[in-house]
Amino acid sequence: MEDGFAFQMQRVPILTLYLCLAENKQGNKVSYRIISVRLMDVMHAEIVKPEFQVVGYKSGEGLPLGMGFGIFRSNIILAGGLEAVYDGYTNFPPNPRKDVYQFDDNSTYTIPFLQQGKSCPFLAQHNGKLYVLSTFSLKFSAGHHFTPSFEMFDPKEGKWASLPEPPPFTRDYLKHDPFTAHAVVGSNIFVSSIFTPIFCFNMDDPNQEWKEHEFNMDSQEWDCQGLPMDFNGQALAVETKDGDWVILSCTPQSDPIEAGDDIDEDDHDEYDQDNFDLEEHHYHRARPSRDYEWWGMSIHGYLMSKDCKSLKLMKDLKVPEGILPRNRQRVRGMEFKLVHLGEQKVCLVMCVDYGHEPKDLEIHVIGFEFQLLPSRDALHFTMLNDVSQFTYHGDESLEPSTTGIYIHSAFFL
Repeated sequence: MEDGFAFQMQRVPILTLYLCLAENKQGNKVSYRIISVRLMDVMHAEIVKPEFQVVGYKSGEGLPLGMGFGIFRSNIILAGGLEAVYDGYTNFPPNPRKDVYQFDDNSTYTIPFLQQGKSCPFLAQHNGKLYVLSTFSLKFSAGHHFTPSFEMFDPKEGKWASLPEPPPFTRDYLKHDPFTAHAVVGSNIFVSSIFTPIFCFNMDDPNQEWKEHEFNMDSQEWDCQGLPMDFNGQALAVETKDGDWVILSCTPQSDPIEAGDDIDEDDHDEYDQDNFDLEEHHYHRARPSRDYEWWGMSIHGYLMSKDCKSLKLMKDLKVPEGILPRNRQRVRGMEFKLVHLGEQKVCLVMCVDYGHEPKDLEIHVIGFEFQLLPSRDALHFTMLNDVSQFTYHGDESLEPSTTGIYIHSAFFL
């Protein structure tokens, strides 16, 4: 068996896929929608267009941007996020929010608001408890860091408990970088930033403390002393049959088409004054006028030992042409989510925004099973089902109008 993709399709029944989408609107407003997608479990000669429906909706004045999504007891949870608050002068510094919302109105328990707001929150469920962690410090943009940035909800207690601050957010490191790379591997939460070591929080440890963690890594694996920077909450850890962990990430690529001669070089120095990103706290640069090919992308794999003491970068796997349909339209943005299907099966969700219609989002779903090769430096993928493709149309009935649709999370239930 060699590394790469195999095209022998398997007939594998797939559960319902839930996509959590944010519809950004003019005036820094947002609404959230949960859509369910019933994927096909049979082989087809052409791309499958599955049925989907909206099963959850949240909107309203003052709803925070950039809320985190997670699963807790088969219920979809929204938590945290940011809002811009006028400071009485000329600035609108970001303010983290404490909001928590449940999409299941029939739940037997209520989750209260957080003790402190969370910026770019990351949610994890483990052993019947829900953990929420800020992954971006507001010290540089808001003037100070908001604590606690790490909390745990235990339904037996019915309230949130503060947990120790991640060391990258403490005084010794916070001056360097507000961003963190992070990933959940089993019971462990790993966190680092560009200039900090790697730290680990074991959710099974009753001492509830962060410990500095070192991996046995080859010096050529990556240049920074912390986690790989694609461990940004998007990486998915899957336990192998041998008890080791394969951590998967994806890099969508957008290569300029050679025939695109209509490039205005002055566009590189212009800013889009109507496209302020509250989550990233800056104006996006206006994109140059050229077309892009988006189908070329790679899946990255890392192998972590069962004792979490070694981390090895495996060979990148280029997704071959022909799996995803070609489209030479201009691409404004690409996003991906990796979802665990059980065992060594994974689903890749690709979202493509072509920009000419901000209310539309083209979504592609690919299921595959991976095998670790005997060399332990590469993976072999077998396609499970045909590619599912559909277009999600945003809310056109409410004002202000939608300026973009973004995927925040994806789950199978």
